[in-house]
Amino acid sequence: MDILSMFNQLKQSDVLEQLSKQNNADKKDVSQVVEMGIPALLQAMQNNAKSDDGAKALAKALDDHQEDDVDDLLGFLQKSDKNEGAKILEHVFGSKTSTVEKKISSSTGVQAPAVDNILAQLAPMVLGVLGKEKKQQNVDANGLTSMLPMLTSLLNKSSSKDLTKIASSLLD
Repeated sequence: MDILSMFNQLKQSDVLEQLSKQNNADKKDVSQVVEMGIPALLQAMQNNAKSDDGAKALAKALDDHQEDDVDDLLGFLQKSDKNEGAKILEHVFGSKTSTVEKKISSSTGVQAPAVDNILAQLAPMVLGVLGKEKKQQNVDANGLTSMLPMLTSLLNKSSSKDLTKIASSLLD
């Protein structure tokens, strides 16, 4: 599975239903959180990978998650560890974690704790998918600086919204 397939499945399937039930939120609202959250994660990872240390840390995290079974998104969600997801969010967003969550909450109408839970479920999934892509494309830490913008661009082309602009505004 690639990032675009994951993104599209998350917005259209029983996976969205599962996320909605787990977070006591409307499917349409959860879809908006997904549509804002995944590009924000990718944008933040891209920003982090601009430094050598950030790129190395991200490469290690992707290596750690490259064998995650993300081909079955529903099964992955059912087994997801929100504590691990919260740690990933702190590494990816750093001090901006609560700001990103509040901005998504404000834009979608989904309560901030539910946004936090949804992002914590998505973060390990995103690392798993990116880890597989990194492995398949044989990308090293330096290669992440070109891989991540390419993936963000693919997501942007698949949506009627300017996801890159939205993600950037969340991280400001």
